[in-house]
Amino acid sequence: MLSAATAGDLLRASEGRRPYNASPIARRRSRAKLSASIEEDATVTVLPTDPIEAIRTPHKVDRLLVAPSYRRGEADSHSVDTPHLFWYEGRYRMLHNCFDGVGYRTGLASSDDLLAWDREGIVTERGEPGSDTELNAAVTSVLRETALLGRGDATPVDGRLLGTWHGHARELAAFSDDLLSWRKADEILIDVGPPGSIDDQYAHKPGVIARDGVLYHFYGASRRKTQADVDEVNAKDRRGIAVATSRPVK
Repeated sequence: MLSAATAGDLLRASEGRRPYNASPIARRRSRAKLSASIEEDATVTVLPTDPIEAIRTPHKVDRLLVAPSYRRGEADSHSVDTPHLFWYEGRYRMLHNCFDGVGYRTGLASSDDLLAWDREGIVTERGEPGSDTELNAAVTSVLRETALLGRGDATPVDGRLLGTWHGHARELAAFSDDLLSWRKADEILIDVGPPGSIDDQYAHKPGVIARDGVLYHFYGASRRKTQADVDEVNAKDRRGIAVATSRPVK
């Protein structure tokens, strides 16, 4: 049986080496011809004609599911954002960043249907002055399964949940047995780089995913702007998305 990816490869191959130079009518005829031949075998998966149909979400729910408190002194007085969702112990879980005008902490909410959310409270607190969590103690992702249409089951490591922790401009790890209490690892996973590197200012806002036995740690990389940078928009720094891996990859 051909996989969806294999069928897609055949469809693309049928359009020739330079498919974008072919006329729209020629491309449609070629695609229809191959689709008809593939469909003769009922075991073959045929891709939908709309390549983003599976991920299109045009229907907005016109209300906030988790909203700030807007109360002075609360962890979420200013904003809540950066939702990270997964399935754990029979419910959907949402870790999210709570901002109080000073820094970030992590909030937890739980749901049975993804629309009604129970606020579980703050699960990480900022550290003492001078510590690497003085300003930020935000768990931004938990290792989980990654199927596009799956429910995102959490993937424990040695029986504990593994999360990435956004500290003060650097990446840390945290572990939890119950989602409500997190223990920060002492080791810094990704620190800021040397002057002139892609992350000489910040290495933060992480997301972790595993593939083929390799752990991929994506993060926001920020470097200080230099006189050589030509940029009419951002006068302060240069920001992008970088990745670090558990073993070398190409």
